[in-house]
Amino acid sequence: MVLTIENLAKTYGEKTLFTDVNFSVDNGDKIGVVGVNGTGKSTLLQAIAGIIPIDAGVFVTMKNIRIEYLPQDRQVDRDNAVWKLFVEHSQ
Repeated sequence: MVLTIENLAKTYGEKTLFTDVNFSVDNGDKIGVVGVNGTGKSTLLQAIAGIIPIDAGVFVTMKNIRIEYLPQDRQVDRDNAVWKLFVEHSQ
């Protein structure tokens, strides 16, 4: 078990995005989060990464696991060495 989520809930004002979310992620799992716009997909991932607070629930992770979140609208720093290597190899 890499990550277990138990009874996760998140609301914004009177809008409930999700409640009683329960799942586990094991080593090697590949997971997709699918749904229409505005249903809380990004919010769920940001909550799991600890970027936004949750209203209820528990996260349990394997020892020495760090969860990161890469936003879908991230601006690329074109001076970044990794970006420059990507561009050079793409040409």
